Amino acid sequence: MSDKLNIIGIGGAGINIANKINYGKPVLISSSNCSSPEEAMDMIDSKNQPEDVVIIASPAGKFSSSILPTVCSKLNSRGKKIFLIAVMPFHFESSERKERAEVTLRNVRMMVASYKIVENENFASAMRDRTWTDVIERINLYVKGIVIKQLLDNNSDGGSASPEFRGYQEFQNLSTESTTPR
Repeated sequence: MSDKLNIIGIGGAGINIANKINYGKPVLISSSNCSSPEEAMDMIDSKNQPEDVVIIASPAGKFSSSILPTVCSKLNSRGKKIFLIAVMPFHFESSERKERAEVTLRNVRMMVASYKIVENENFASAMRDRTWTDVIERINLYVKGIVIKQLLDNNSDGGSASPEFRGYQEFQNLSTESTTPR
């Protein structure tokens, strides 16, 4: 795997998923260890930053939405290539969270090299007969696969598809949007 990629988990969803990926030592930024965007940048700066960064966050969260734009802006201004994985709220979550997610994404889209939107509801709808734990684990596996694909894409020798990456390919159709801003 490439050492040219660093993972940053922001907020509850981002931290939970970053921990499941088990790649290197991700920077984990939460409201319990960070109270401002400046503190978040200090945490990121304390780690030797490679050129490429994967940020995993739910732009719907109050904390994530308050930190994410500044982190993306500052990393972008330093010439970092940012790949954002945005975990969207379930349909049963409040309209306030959904609106916050949309506003935050609009604010950060032009600051990142590319992004992937993970629609939680697609997983929940496709797995109605499964437990909530199974749904969350499947979402984690899917995001892990996205990160593994990014690592393989960054790997100079091309790499080969690992079992986790094959798991990603199996579930990639459950997401609704993947794009690179112009």
